[in-house]
Amino acid sequence: ADVPLGVLLSGGIDSSLIAFLVSKKTKKTFLLCVGLPNCFDFYQSEKVASLLNLPLIKHEIPESNLAFLLSKTLSLIDKKDFVSVSFALPFFVACEQAKNLGFTKVFSGHGADALFCGFDYFSKLALELSSKELELRRKLIVNDFINSLYSNEIKIARHFGLELVTPFSSDSVIKSGFLFSAKQCLAHKLKKAPLRKLASELGFSSEIYLQKKKAFQYGTNIANKLKKIF
Repeated sequence: ADVPLGVLLSGGIDSSLIAFLVSKKTKKTFLLCVGLPNCFDFYQSEKVASLLNLPLIKHEIPESNLAFLLSKTLSLIDKKDFVSVSFALPFFVACEQAKNLGFTKVFSGHGADALFCGFDYFSKLALELSSKELELRRKLIVNDFINSLYSNEIKIARHFGLELVTPFSSDSVIKSGFLFSAKQCLAHKLKKAPLRKLASELGFSSEIYLQKKKAFQYGTNIANKLKKIF
């Protein structure tokens, strides 16, 4: 492909795998990372960019802009609980930057935590539920995630004229993901065992696939600051 493609990178296993796969399709792959100054995601994304030998574009969000960005974000989204908003705000900034850089299509790792049991509460559910009940709950969580994606992130991307590509929420990947049981996904202490194994087999550094990653809203340090104004 000749069209430059952007990958929204947090430095976690999900977006790192997406970046790797996109870069195999086009040499014009650019990594985009946003966050408050000195946030964890900047540090981790630099390691991933170095490993993959891909250009990284970082954008620092001034804390003084948060109230304005919060207002802009809230005007576009449907789900307005704190977790959804604290995720949507840095995503808004990332899409704005992607548009300003001339991208028309961006990729993200959205959906991997739902599909491959990356959320912390999956460990608790595994202790409380039978295997059958756990799989049913997992399917509900994946469906809820997809609905949330259309309520918030896809709306933001469209606002900026972007096509948002989320491979982990595609029908084919979801079908493949469910070939692994929830307990298989939770077999690794950091969860998402199949993805960590894949990253290892692809030659990723253990610094990447064994890194305990903060959620996007915390890795960008947005959630901690947003609590003061939301």
